[in-house]
Amino acid sequence: MPRMISRKSVLLFAVASFAVIAFACGGGDDEPAATSTSPPNPTATTVQATATSSALTGDAARGEGLFVSETCAGCHSTGDNTIVGPGLKGVRARAAALGGDAYLTESITDRNAVIVDGFNPIMSDFSFLDDQTVADLVAYLNTLN
Repeated sequence: MPRMISRKSVLLFAVASFAVIAFACGGGDDEPAATSTSPPNPTATTVQATATSSALTGDAARGEGLFVSETCAGCHSTGDNTIVGPGLKGVRARAAALGGDAYLTESITDRNAVIVDGFNPIMSDFSFLDDQTVADLVAYLNTLN
């Protein structure tokens, strides 16, 4: 005779699944990730720092690694497909009409500033990222054409 699954077990499974997804998107990590200090790439994109008047040079190669280590890849694909958040293929062209690098920077550092139509405002808080890390991520995003 088949064993029946209790409502309590189903609820526990749903809560655990949500926790795993939230953690994968960065929701379970309140401490800033350790970042290395690699020299700037001379061919990298220059982006405006979020609240400073100085421009930073973003390193797209470092940004690619950060895209994985900062859990961006847990919610965003680098293609057209949706995981939890929108796919990022062609994000540079879409962002250009909305402010370019400043738009991308704000999208990363202020999770509620930019909500793409059709998506819920569930992005994890990445305001702890330093300006150089954000510049590196933006430089990488600009390569996703």
